Amino acid sequence: MRHGRRDTTHAPRVADYRALGCTFADTADLGLGLPDGFVGCTGITDPVEFKSEGGTLEPAQKTFIAAWRGSKPQVIVTLEDVIAHVADMRRRARAGAKAPR
Repeated sequence: MRHGRRDTTHAPRVADYRALGCTFADTADLGLGLPDGFVGCTGITDPVEFKSEGGTLEPAQKTFIAAWRGSKPQVIVTLEDVIAHVADMRRRARAGAKAPR
């Protein structure tokens, strides 16, 4: 069941994460304001929300992000965002941290 359209950046950014050695669990079709997916890298799992350039979060997404008690979802637009996010996940893994502060 599809709950909405995917941003045009969805497939390329998933491919970018996988090319950098990460795993990706796709949750984009679940709705309810849930993030588009969860990235696993070096023992860290972060939720991610893909947006096209200039895209904005829907009200349900904002509500989810505000209420979520785990790692805050990363909003990802570009390849550079993916690279920075993976570098941060690797840094946190080296430091022994599991969630951004």
